[in-house]
Amino acid sequence: MLEIKTDKILKLNGYLMRELRNLPQIEVDKATYMMESFIKTNKIIILGPLITVTYDSHIDEKEGLLVNIDLIMQVKSIPSISEPYQYIPSGLKLSNCIYVRFEGNIQELSYGYTKLNLYIWENKLIKAGPIYTVYANMENPENVTVDIFIPVEET
Repeated sequence: MLEIKTDKILKLNGYLMRELRNLPQIEVDKATYMMESFIKTNKIIILGPLITVTYDSHIDEKEGLLVNIDLIMQVKSIPSISEPYQYIPSGLKLSNCIYVRFEGNIQELSYGYTKLNLYIWENKLIKAGPIYTVYANMENPENVTVDIFIPVEET
């Protein structure tokens, strides 16, 4: 059972980010792998799991589903960085989020998003930003731990 919690805070310290716009999921997967390789190659110290920020998606007749997403990794400070990556030393703090922790098969992760969106609708809340997904434990695809945050407007 998924338990929704309200008024949660998501706080990120300095992080490495890559923006991905209007890309099919296969390209997002490639960019994620490239970011992980970049971090390893440059011996950057990771301070947390992969986080994605999902803005929106749309269907293209040729390409299929295209997404707008940011990839984020909290890291120790980086002296210099170049495109396509950005280092955000100030971090980020999101207040007034609704939250759910999903534990189970990665194939069923969409249930967590659906549950949050239904909660927003049932409680007449208004989203105040994109969806933040924290991939806390991805070692076994049949038993993942994923935290999902959606900021909502104050009521």
